[in-house]
Amino acid sequence: MNSDEKLEKIYESLPEEVQEIIDKVLEAVDYFCWNITGDTAIDCYSAHSISDLYELVEEFVGVGYSGLTNDDLEYIQNLPDDIYDKATYYVQTILENTANKLFEECMQDPECRKGCEEDPDCRERMEEYLSD
Repeated sequence: MNSDEKLEKIYESLPEEVQEIIDKVLEAVDYFCWNITGDTAIDCYSAHSISDLYELVEEFVGVGYSGLTNDDLEYIQNLPDDIYDKATYYVQTILENTANKLFEECMQDPECRKGCEEDPDCRERMEEYLSD
């Protein structure tokens, strides 16, 4: 079983209500990273990938494009630890995978790669990427 299949299995094992909240969170992060933040999408996804599920829901509660509500936040807060941990792991992994995919695409694009070389944080990530 590959990592995508493992992630899908984790997602499918979660209660439907948790899946719906995860979907809203991922859509909110997508919108934020592509349309609002002043950071690059790579940096935005990376930054959000270290937040737990509660922090992500809290960040986007009441934001028009997210659809997340205080009820969602309360629901997440009251989840059993094992479900909460699985849901957090799933979201963090999806966000980090997205950042990594965008970074790999950037490394293939000469203009993006040149821009990365000029940004200290991106350059550090690029050096790690090239050393692997």
